[in-house]
Amino acid sequence: MAMRLKEALESHSRDHLRSMLTVSRRHESAPAPSEMRPESVLDRLVSEGARIRFAMVDDVLENKGAIRFQKMRVRYLEAGKEGMPVLLGIHGSGTSNAVRSWHKNVIALGEHFHVILPDIPGFGETDKNFGRSTVEYYSGDFLPKFADAIGLERFNLMGTSMGGAIATKFTLDNPNRISHLVNISAYGFNRGDVDLIRYFGTRLSRPIESLQSMANTQFFSNHPEMTYPIVRFVMKHISKEMRDKIRSGEDLGLTNMREYLQEKLPLAELQLLKSEITITGRNRTNLLDRVRRLGDNGVPVLFIVGTRDELVKPDGARRARALLSNGIAFLYEIEGMGHAPQIHRSEEVNRLITDFLNDDYALLRD
Repeated sequence: MAMRLKEALESHSRDHLRSMLTVSRRHESAPAPSEMRPESVLDRLVSEGARIRFAMVDDVLENKGAIRFQKMRVRYLEAGKEGMPVLLGIHGSGTSNAVRSWHKNVIALGEHFHVILPDIPGFGETDKNFGRSTVEYYSGDFLPKFADAIGLERFNLMGTSMGGAIATKFTLDNPNRISHLVNISAYGFNRGDVDLIRYFGTRLSRPIESLQSMANTQFFSNHPEMTYPIVRFVMKHISKEMRDKIRSGEDLGLTNMREYLQEKLPLAELQLLKSEITITGRNRTNLLDRVRRLGDNGVPVLFIVGTRDELVKPDGARRARALLSNGIAFLYEIEGMGHAPQIHRSEEVNRLITDFLNDDYALLRD
């Protein structure tokens, strides 16, 4: 199983990622494909007051010993007004970007904060980063340069999933620049928080039922970062007869599948998976040994987790919170929630973040 998963995750055949499934009938409860396309979501956010911005960030590219200085164009989504407290957010991985990770949060949080949500290099509409897709690169190189480029000195920082590991490592390395840290379903607090063997393996026993359930409950539109790995893994290991049925469009209840699979998995994500995920399907980044320093440096930290998160186990955040008894740290668990509470329980999460950043901890102490 481990070797099969490694092959599925590390394959760099971009052409193979394009053609996996055809469209079958549309389920009654599924939204129209056009409503789920990133550009449609972005248009709606702009109509509600969000702004699209671009920043030019200094970058150094090293290739075979040759060093080249260049500018990287970074797209970011912005809401709120200058002069408000700044909240910078880092999205997750997969096919994610700022719009997909934060579309249920940017407008609401923009009523209280100057919200800045970049597409990190290699994702969304930001320039590629030429093979440097690691947590260390994003936290130690890109993020400080981006903050400098747009004139940020001290600010609030939040991250979800992979973005949580990036945000935490940046805060550990630059505590004087961070006012508050918010981690949502963040990995990186114990090696093994991400268990892809279990996550994928449970879907192989009943693959068609799993795909039906995920399609009809809008799993793929709400969890775009996992669409390609799950479907590709399942398709690779079911029988040829079943694959042919799916590709032929036979009515298996797999609604709008092509709409979920039109975009290619970013090369940056393939590189990130290679650098972060071990042969056994576990993550390499482990910040737990350093997390006490957040309390020593006086940075308030909020962990938001779903109790049913199958991708990043909530135990890592629980352990991290327990180690932060020397500081201001809170753990908020959302019962029955999976990996994206900022999307599925957005009103609750937006309220939590707003209160926390305003140093109102009443809800968190209940």
